[in-house]
Amino acid sequence: MKKIALIAAMGLIGMGSAMAQTATGNFDVNVTLTSACRMTTTTPALNFGTYVAFQAGAQPATPVAIAFECTRGLAISPPNVQFDAPTYGTTSAAGATATGEGVLAGLRYTMGVSNTGSTAGSAPVVANSGDIGVPATYTYTVTGSMPALQAGTAATGVQTHVRQLIVSF
Repeated sequence: MKKIALIAAMGLIGMGSAMAQTATGNFDVNVTLTSACRMTTTTPALNFGTYVAFQAGAQPATPVAIAFECTRGLAISPPNVQFDAPTYGTTSAAGATATGEGVLAGLRYTMGVSNTGSTAGSAPVVANSGDIGVPATYTYTVTGSMPALQAGTAATGVQTHVRQLIVSF
């Protein structure tokens, strides 16, 4: 009787093993990514300092670095740049470098911009929990100059207007 019970138990164990099967089914994982860049420099200022009316020499601005972080693997890397063109300013066409002009406090100024540094970033690593990767970064340096012998327009204190650096990718 013990032998029959043992054989029956082994048969049930064998049937249990035979019942543990797996099946697979494929499914798609989809996303539509909209690439983007965003400026990461906080309140940059192209500073011309103090200009004395009719001064003999041009007044250079202190160069300013402006950084952007972007989607990795952009088709145009580094992105093309240009300045905005408000009523008080101009810009060249978008390209690897750009130039622009403007008038502030009755003083004409010129600007230039070029890429001065890039990093490719890195994709997330699946095995590292919480790793979201590192964006690509692009640093641009904006320079400027005010020509000599300008009269300007009377003003009190620091005069400011806002210009934009546009990156296109």
